[in-house]
Order: sequence, then C-alpha cells, then structure tokens
Amino acid sequence: MSSDEQETDSNLRRLIDKHPLLFRGRVPAVPSYVLPGWYDLIDHLCCRIETDLGPEHCRLLFQIFDRNR
Repeated sequence: MSSDEQETDSNLRRLIDKHPLLFRGRVPAVPSYVLPGWYDLIDHLCCRIETDLGPEHCRLLFQIFDRNR
C-alpha cells in the first residue's frame, strides 16, 4: 500500500471500493477527501453517474482522462 493510500480517509476509501468504474480502484490523482456528512450525497452522485453513463462509457471517460495526464 502506498503512502497516498494510507493517508486516504475512510469515506473516500469506501467510495473508491463501492464505485470501481469511476475510481478504477485508485485514489484520485488530486488530493481528495470526503468531509463529514458529505458521503451520502457523493455516493448518490456516483450512483447516478454510473447509471446515466453505463459501464462502457464510464471506462471510456477514464481512458480520455488518462490520455490527458
């Protein structure tokens, strides 16, 4: 486990684990955290994005982001 992952707050880790299509199992490249009370809203938004885009488009979305790094 990298030092970045060790520093990841538990709510962010829960989102990463619950939404592997959006996070690809990785901590975001930019410093990120989930403030207390925000988990449910962010989780809901992740679910909506996954539902609206579908699995194939979620993968495509991150292929585009990876190319631009």
